[in-house]
Amino acid sequence: MKERIFSVTGRIRRTTFWVRWLIIIVVAYVFIYLMKEVISNLGYDPNSKGDGMVMLPFSVIITVITILLPIQLIKRMHDLNKSGWYGIIPIYNIILAFTEGTVGPNDYGADPKDRTNGINDQEIEMDEQLITSEAQTTVDKVVENNSDPEILQPYSIGIRFDINKVDDSLCGYGEACWRIFWQAVDIEFLAGAILSDGDTDATPDRENVYCLSITWNTSGRATEVQKLLEEFAPYRQVAAYPNFIIGNQLANEPLVEDGKIDLHGQFVGRSYRAQKAYEKINKG
Repeated sequence: MKERIFSVTGRIRRTTFWVRWLIIIVVAYVFIYLMKEVISNLGYDPNSKGDGMVMLPFSVIITVITILLPIQLIKRMHDLNKSGWYGIIPIYNIILAFTEGTVGPNDYGADPKDRTNGINDQEIEMDEQLITSEAQTTVDKVVENNSDPEILQPYSIGIRFDINKVDDSLCGYGEACWRIFWQAVDIEFLAGAILSDGDTDATPDRENVYCLSITWNTSGRATEVQKLLEEFAPYRQVAAYPNFIIGNQLANEPLVEDGKIDLHGQFVGRSYRAQKAYEKINKG
């Protein structure tokens, strides 16, 4: 997912953080110096309309710089899987700014270094091959039984959440959305599915929406999942409009894969938010 420099969502690594801070501070120093030169050499009169217009560009740039600095700090805290509020704690915030970020995806997004969470790549590849093999077996059985050919088509559904309405006091809003999902939907409905999630492409410019995506390899159960969520009051309270994206419309969304479910209803491969939320909801 592309990063938006004025957005507080997402993560940035240590190098990116310190380079940006250095650039911003240098730019700020240069413009402050130029402002002083304008004042001293041009006889700046704050009561003069013309002089005020000369200073306007400098004021705008200083304002932008003042906004950018804390945004970078918030994203650096997110890289450690911590709230941006940790950035206002004196001394501790500096220590955190120098600390290595979370390996792999966390509550605030994908790893900016594109690292995995330590799961053996060979093991993941075997898990993925298992899903594909089991899915193909199901397809073969459908063909053999002369079932409806439409069942062979891939099927997917996107579930949209209004981030402003989601309670993220106990975890990141991504995991909070999955917690609501797992309260409404049994994992057996997702057998053979690939899970993805992330902010929509229009976030935060035209909306503030988080989307969960479920894609089945064979016969999708999107209609059933949609009905379960429509009947689930906690989802209706935080749903974005439109509530769902069906089929190919999901291809335009910059979502990140967050796990797979085998045909026995078990997580396989890499997963972070989806599996973490599932285990939280189903513990005990």
